[in-house]
Amino acid sequence: MTGAAAFVRNAHLDVLATNRLARALYEEALATDDQPSNLARFVFLDPRARRFYRGWDGIAHDAVGSLRAEAARTPGNTDLADLIDELTTHSDEFALRWDAHDVEYYRSGQQRFHHPAIGDLDLDYDALEIPADPGLTIVTYTLAATSPHAPAFLRLQQRS
Repeated sequence: MTGAAAFVRNAHLDVLATNRLARALYEEALATDDQPSNLARFVFLDPRARRFYRGWDGIAHDAVGSLRAEAARTPGNTDLADLIDELTTHSDEFALRWDAHDVEYYRSGQQRFHHPAIGDLDLDYDALEIPADPGLTIVTYTLAATSPHAPAFLRLQQRS
């Protein structure tokens, strides 16, 4: 897959695999000592996330909702409980949203990014569960049909 950014994540929002374009798009989120990189940690604990996600509030809402859904599916999951405890302890924003008890499940839409080297990108995304591996999801990003950011997306492709 070369014309789309794609990564595989688990239900804890750990990024398990990426293609080159996804690595270029998510370079800040993936540049962490924690392996695998975790998107919830990036959203709530890394100040760069608010600049990277131009729609940060929606991403934050979706991240918490996804974790809440997984907590309901796997109530004895200690790894997930540890992640939630970490985020609750270190992020008042996460704690507030977690206490709202919202559950989210999103499959497709548009994501607005601000890449530090490329600039603004409006990309369409699809999140597809992998039936052969329950709990794993492949997320793909393609250039939004109405996006004026085609030159920026081309620059990102050239960086990958």
